[in-house]
Amino acid sequence: MNILDKAIAAISPITGAKRAAARQAIKVINSGYGNYGASHSKNSMKGWNYRGGDSKKDIEDNLPTARQRCRDMYMGGSPIATGAIKTMRTNVVGQGLALKCQIDYEVLNMTENRARSLEKHIEREFALWAESEACDIERLDNFCELQQLAFLNWLLSGDVIALLPTTERINSPYNLRIQLIEADRLCNPNPLDFKNNNIIGGVETNKSGEVIAYHIKNTHPLSDSGFLNSDWKRVEAFGKTTGRRNVIHLMNRERIGQRRGVPFLAPIIEPLKQLGRYNQAEIDAAVINALWAVFIEKSRYSDDDAPPGSVGAAVSEE
Repeated sequence: MNILDKAIAAISPITGAKRAAARQAIKVINSGYGNYGASHSKNSMKGWNYRGGDSKKDIEDNLPTARQRCRDMYMGGSPIATGAIKTMRTNVVGQGLALKCQIDYEVLNMTENRARSLEKHIEREFALWAESEACDIERLDNFCELQQLAFLNWLLSGDVIALLPTTERINSPYNLRIQLIEADRLCNPNPLDFKNNNIIGGVETNKSGEVIAYHIKNTHPLSDSGFLNSDWKRVEAFGKTTGRRNVIHLMNRERIGQRRGVPFLAPIIEPLKQLGRYNQAEIDAAVINALWAVFIEKSRYSDDDAPPGSVGAAVSEE
C-alpha cells in the first residue's frame, strides 16, 4: 500500500479497503492470458464485442442469414467467393468416388482367384447403378454428379441431407436411391416453441444427446408456397428393425453440442463483401473514364486559320 492509499485509508477505511481490493483484482486479471488475448486494459482490445453463448446461440440462430448471404455472394455478389467454391468442388470431388473392391478372402475362407473374380463382378454391378441417373430419386444426375451437387451445397449452406429411399423402376436392377435435401428444409416443426431443446434446427436428439430423427419440411421455407404449405415429415435416423441408416447428414462440427453446419464463407462474409464493392467501384470508374469525351469548339474561323485538326491550328475555346 502506497502513501496515498494509506492516507485515504486513515480518513475513510471503507474507501481504502475498496481501493486495495480493486488493486488486487487488477493484479489477478493482468496475468497469463490477461496480458494478451484476454486483456481488458490494452487499447487494441478495448471496445471488442466478444460476448457469445452456446452453439445454438452462436451458430444455429444465425444460420438463416449466413446461408442467404453466402448464396448471394456465390451467385454474383462476389466473384472471388464463386471461384473459391467452384475450385474447392473441382479439387475435392473431381471425378467422384469410385468403388475399389478388396475382399479379405482369408476371413471368408475363399481362394485368392475366387476373391479377385468376385471383386470385378461387384465393381461392374456398382458401376451399373452409379453411372446411371437411376441412382438419383429425381432421375437427373448420376452418382458422380450427385457428389458434386452435395459438396457444393455443403459449402454454401453448411450442411446437406441425403435420404436413402428404395423405389422400383423399370430396367433398374437395384432399388436404392439417393435423395438430396437442401439445408433450409431441415427445420423445426414449431419454430416458436423455444422450450423444446430436443429439436434444434430440425435435428431431434434424446436425453443422452444421440441423434434419433430429422424433421424435414415438404417445401422450401423461402419458396412462394413455403408459408402456405407447412407440413413436416419425421425421418428416423436409423431403422427400428434393421438399424439401417436412413439419413446421411453431411456437416463439419466446430462446437460441442452443435447440430447444424456452418457455411464455408461465413467467417469471411464481411471482408469478401467489402472487397466485392471495392472491385465494382473500380470497374465502374474505369468504364466511366473510357466513355468520357471532350469537345472543343471555335467561336469563328477566318481564311487565315489553318484547317481544324492540322498542326499549328489556332484554337480558341468558348
